[in-house]
Parts: sequence; structure tokens; C-alpha cells
Amino acid sequence: MNNYLRNSSITRKIVLIFFVIIIIVISNGVFLFKIESKAENDANVINLAGRQRMLSQEMSKLSLFVMFDQNEQQILELREARQLFNQSHYGLRFGDTNLKLPGTNDNRAVKQWELIDEIWIDYVALIIDIENLRFYDTTLDRLRTDSSVILDEIDTMVSIFQTIAEENYTSSQGGIILSYLIIVISISIGLKIIIDNERRYTRIQYQLAQNQKMRAIGNLTSGIAHDFNNVLTSIIGNTQMINLLVEEENEIRELTAQ
Repeated sequence: MNNYLRNSSITRKIVLIFFVIIIIVISNGVFLFKIESKAENDANVINLAGRQRMLSQEMSKLSLFVMFDQNEQQILELREARQLFNQSHYGLRFGDTNLKLPGTNDNRAVKQWELIDEIWIDYVALIIDIENLRFYDTTLDRLRTDSSVILDEIDTMVSIFQTIAEENYTSSQGGIILSYLIIVISISIGLKIIIDNERRYTRIQYQLAQNQKMRAIGNLTSGIAHDFNNVLTSIIGNTQMINLLVEEENEIRELTAQ
């Protein structure tokens, strides 16, 4: 019965520890999944920020073609590049599900985005004028200047996003190490609890065996004393009976008196 209770108790403890470890592993799995998703988002942001640079160069090139050739196909390509740049531009700041952009709240990225946005407002107006074949004496100079400025600022934006991604990666590595460390610690604590309980159970069993042994010795001693007392009482009783039956000076009485 004791062995059954002991095994049952150990089984419950093992199941409980296993359940706790499972919860920790699942939590760490969710944590690692979030880290992986974050890394994927960072990579996507860097790629799209880099694509902004390509689109800026494409718009500059197509604008020159349109100014000199006024080709309808080139106008359509310029409009498409402008719309795609505009979508990515606001997606990088506020997020865009179609582009799988999460948006950003990092102060460095927001500050740089706002700077690009100020340049983009003037630049996109210039591009729209070129799409509509509205050219001015300053159009070519503005195109060269604005395209160069926005290109430099986009390069800075890409560098900022790369720095953010590196920081996220570094912090995530610390989180991964910590998550595995938590698993190891939880397993160690669980094993320690089981070992301590085993030692406590063994000590209690030893003390119980000692108590049972002392109780058995006490019962044996008590029984012997009781039996000896019965024999002694019988002897004394018989002696007293003899004294009553014999005369006072009789030798037997003298012997029994002794």
C-alpha cells in the first residue's frame, strides 16, 4: 500500500513537472515564432526601402524619356512607378497588408521618413506635371536636384532600417538564450523537487521502521514482565497457602517463610 501511494505521488509530481515544462516550451515556441516573424518583417522592410531607391532612379530616368520623347508607354510606366513608390512610402511608415509592411514607430525611422515625405511632396508634384506633359524652364533642373536629394535620403533610410534589424536580431538572440535557459532551469528544479521528496520519503520510512521496532521491543518486554509477574504471583500465593496449613513451629513453615 505504501509503495502504491509512493509511486502514485511520484507519478503526480512527474506529470505536473512535465505539464509545466510543456507550457514553458509552448510559450518559448510562440516567442521564437514572433522573433522569426519580426526578422521576416525587418527583411521585407529593408527590401522595400531598397526598392524605393530603385523606383526613384526609375522615375528620374522615365521622366527624362517623357520630356524628350513624350511616349505614351513611357508615361504609363512613369505613372506606375510613381504610384508604387507612393504606396511603399506610406506603407513603410503606417503599414500595408498588401505589401506585408508592419509600419514603424522607431523615432529614427520616423524622423527620416518625415524628411523624405517633405521632399516627396514636391517631387511627386513635379513627376505628375511631367506625366501630363507640363514642362517649365526649371523642370529639368528641379528633376536633377530633387531626384538626387531624395535618393540620398532613401539611402539613409535604408541604413536606419538595417540598423534597426541588427538591433532586433541581437536582442532576439538574448531572448532565445534566455528561453532555453528557462527550460533547463525548470527541468533542474523539477528533478530537485523529485529527489528531495524521495529523500524525505526515505527518511520518514526509516523513522517509521525504527518506531515499529521499538514498539515491538516494548511489547515483547511488557509481555515477558507480565508473564514473570504471573509466575511470581502464583509462587507467592502458594507460599501463603502453605503457611496457613502448617503449624507455626513447623520446619516447612520456616522454609516458606524464608
